[in-house]
Amino acid sequence: IDYLRKTFDKVFNEWGFDLVKLDFLYGAAPFPKKGENRADRMIRAMKMLRELCKDKLILGCGVPVMAGFGLTDYSRVSCDVTLDWDDKPWMKIIHSERPSTKRAIETSFNRRMLNKGAFITDPDVFFLRKENIHLSKERKKLLATFAALNKGLFLTSDNPSLYGEEERKEYERIRDIWENAEDIEVERGERTIIHYSLHSKKETLILPF
Repeated sequence: IDYLRKTFDKVFNEWGFDLVKLDFLYGAAPFPKKGENRADRMIRAMKMLRELCKDKLILGCGVPVMAGFGLTDYSRVSCDVTLDWDDKPWMKIIHSERPSTKRAIETSFNRRMLNKGAFITDPDVFFLRKENIHLSKERKKLLATFAALNKGLFLTSDNPSLYGEEERKEYERIRDIWENAEDIEVERGERTIIHYSLHSKKETLILPF
């Protein structure tokens, strides 16, 4: 704890950062100990981190979402997205929890009610780039549009300075959705459809589940 206190003091007071992304937080509670179950241990760890960070912002990742309630400013609510749609076939066999763009969208959707209540939600990044990516153009558009409609954190792992005209126009489109979409409603049936209004025009996004 003393080491962490010195580390955060350096990050905030010497380096001048106002926000930290704290990842793999579930590692604080891999097992219970006498008199304390994993949930209690996780919450104790999060309270300690909140105390150490004081009034600075925390983006919590890899934290069981309930342990972040009221203690993180932002929180990841899904697994990591991947550079393809649903990860490698062998990963599905050997891992019950794994990165997947498809699963990230579904999990973020099902936890959407936490946004701006428990914390501001982070559905992970979207991609618009053409290099080092195995998502189709349609699936990149789906991921980015969903991230915008989530109305939480809006982050890309691209280097926007490398965008061409097509990528810049697509970024402007989804940024407009993030800033201006209204009347967002969900229709559940054989497929999930998000209805929304953008500059008084009715729009829809069909999700893959």
